[in-house]
Amino acid sequence: MARNLLLIGTTGSGKSTLANVISDTINFKESEASVSETRDIQSERFYINGVRYNIIDTIGINDTYLTTHQVLQTIVNTTRTLRGGLNQILFVTDGRFTRVEITAYNLLKKVIFDEDVYEFTTIVRTRFPSFRDDLACDEDYARIINENEQVFDIVESCNKIIHVNNMTVIEDPDQNSRFDSREKLLSHLINCQRIYRPKNLTELNEKTKENMEEREILQQTLIQINERIEEIKRNVKKQQVELDKQTKESLKILEKIDSLNEIISDETEQHIESRNSDFLVKCNIM
Repeated sequence: MARNLLLIGTTGSGKSTLANVISDTINFKESEASVSETRDIQSERFYINGVRYNIIDTIGINDTYLTTHQVLQTIVNTTRTLRGGLNQILFVTDGRFTRVEITAYNLLKKVIFDEDVYEFTTIVRTRFPSFRDDLACDEDYARIINENEQVFDIVESCNKIIHVNNMTVIEDPDQNSRFDSREKLLSHLINCQRIYRPKNLTELNEKTKENMEEREILQQTLIQINERIEEIKRNVKKQQVELDKQTKESLKILEKIDSLNEIISDETEQHIESRNSDFLVKCNIM
């Protein structure tokens, strides 16, 4: 069974870049701007020692176009479809725990998941150039937890905090920082064996089971109808091409008939005139 990794964080924290680092792809759109680039849920699969992982990049908590409620609803809808549960939630931060991030982190437990969520949450500290230096990481860890009591509770409650550096190609042409960051993250994920199945979502799924099943049936029916519509459109297009062809041929024939009618009319008129002249001559009229 595949293991699912869910990325959560604010816009601009480096979620999508981290998704590329972990999956070793460039399929997630990266941006350093404060405007969200992830407009929909994105996912990618990769393997660690033969085990398949699915990494899911969610919309930024402080998305510039959606309300917090809409973002949370999207995350809930995404998480509840992961029938294999969650292997790990990666809460992404660039080291500056803002009020939005603190609120978002606490909402994981209160709104989306349950009291066990922190045991399956890894905080990933991005944009840390000294991520290879254990002492520097420890010092940054101490700085973070000393910010205030709320941040201290967050960091202390989670599974672990991992420091990485996801530099761009311009900053690091050989991409060594990404490679080493990936190795560091994968080493951690290999040790995360347990699967998290949130009780809140299980209860919610039970409550909405019938409606979800009906919705799934309707969605499949809609897919079939849309496929049929496309097939009809293709056939109509083919028929239209044939219709246009036959119409052009018909017009050509009509033009030819009109032309022949004119010729026939002229020949008839000439014949009548000729016969009429002959008749008058015979009658000595001319």
